[in-house]
Amino acid sequence: MKKDLGHKGTKTRSFKEKKAGIILFFLCASASSWQISSCEAQPTDRSDASFNTESKTKYFVIAGHCYGNQTNNSSLYTPFINALSVYGKIHPVSGLYLTGDVVDTSTQEKWDWVGSVLKKTGVPWSIAPGNHDISPYFFDRIGSDGYSVRGSNGHLFLTLNTSRSGWSVDSSQIEFIQSELADLQPEQSVFVFTHQLWWLRPGAEKIQLDSIRPNSFALWDGDSSFWNTAWPLFDSLDNEIYFFAGDLGSDKRVASYFEQHSGNTHFYASGMGSGFGDNFLVIRLEEEGKVDIQRVNF
Repeated sequence: MKKDLGHKGTKTRSFKEKKAGIILFFLCASASSWQISSCEAQPTDRSDASFNTESKTKYFVIAGHCYGNQTNNSSLYTPFINALSVYGKIHPVSGLYLTGDVVDTSTQEKWDWVGSVLKKTGVPWSIAPGNHDISPYFFDRIGSDGYSVRGSNGHLFLTLNTSRSGWSVDSSQIEFIQSELADLQPEQSVFVFTHQLWWLRPGAEKIQLDSIRPNSFALWDGDSSFWNTAWPLFDSLDNEIYFFAGDLGSDKRVASYFEQHSGNTHFYASGMGSGFGDNFLVIRLEEEGKVDIQRVNF
């Protein structure tokens, strides 16, 4: 069992100063310093956006529960879009990871609007779908059975679909994770993006994590794959592993942030919509490999 469990005090900033698998909607046409892998053919829907290669320091934004709250929004929380615009003027954002519930109901009209808004940012983006995002149109339009991105320094970014019974990943995703982890070097970090806080499932006695209430327990029922199937693949590594989930903060009764650490494994969750503690996270990645996770309030 890993020890040294605790909270590390993430830096906080404010602007007041076609299948259920690993899902891709990553708009990127020119990414020469990155390697893109998928279980099958990559989606064909792309824009002219490309990774920012000018800055030696890379900034990756992670945003959870992005539609906000059904009483004040239905697709891409307006305060988040505004905050992202402000942040992007200060730091060159190299990638945007939306950790689910991007829309309240998954319709073509709403996804077309999401695409048009995010395309204007000029930033490559990827979705780890939430229970609100799942629909035949979503999978037909976006689907891919496996998706990962590797930076020029070999850091691995995995976008997973846990919006399945038991907050689980299927066997194809497990096989894909295995293959992607196989050739990691010790200095390379792994970043894993999901919607659900899938580590909350039974089995957490392997690491005693704090309990936290998510926005929703939709799809909770069913066998979980995290602790018994997925976790052993990561637990065997000496690399720094970062798990990010995005189902918090839709209501002021629900926390909007979670952070906990155990050895080389780091658990984060975030969200927005309540207007109290709305936030997104940023991976600040130095050229020499140093990783800093920042919380940005708005």
